[in-house]
Amino acid sequence: MQARKLIQAATIVVLSSLMGACCNTGCIKPVATVVEKEKNLAVMKSSTYYFAFDKADLLDVAKVELDEVAAHLLENSDRKLHIDGNTDVRGPAKYNMALGMRRAEAVAEYLISKGVAADRITIESHGAQNLADKGTTTQAHAANRRAHLTFDAIEDTTAVA
Repeated sequence: MQARKLIQAATIVVLSSLMGACCNTGCIKPVATVVEKEKNLAVMKSSTYYFAFDKADLLDVAKVELDEVAAHLLENSDRKLHIDGNTDVRGPAKYNMALGMRRAEAVAEYLISKGVAADRITIESHGAQNLADKGTTTQAHAANRRAHLTFDAIEDTTAVA
């Protein structure tokens, strides 16, 4: 579907330039704008960041990706974000709820340190109540040690006329 939109946009740009149409009138969107908008929609709907066992420290790879999230939020000041902290099933429920909260807070604090306003971020812990993988393997536990980001809904305006 995404490829079809890009092909449509490119076709319109080529045809309209051949017909003398002007991109500055708003009648069409340049391909670069459509591509960037598609990327933002895909990346900024939701994201998940993983943690080491019994830790709430952000991994370096998460920081790189969160820099992109922060940049997106700074460029789109009307967007808001919700962060859910999660754990695997090991450990007492009360401890896991606190660890899930520390994980959500770690992500929020990192984004705030990059300039995102704190009032645009809400956080919540689910502990081990919202498992991504109900298995008992090492991989299943790793999949559950996460913070999940959900952005508010945005209107998809990438359609070209």
